[in-house]
Amino acid sequence: MQFFLVFFFPSFFFFPEHVLLTKIVSGLVRRMDCSHHV
Repeated sequence: MQFFLVFFFPSFFFFPEHVLLTKIVSGLVRRMDCSHHV
């Protein structure tokens, strides 16, 4: 969870909201997908 926050939190300052949301959603989907396959 710490890595998750560290990875996405800086993006909040550098990217517009819609880009940030897209990154978060795609990241969550990818994480769930990886966990599901493992």
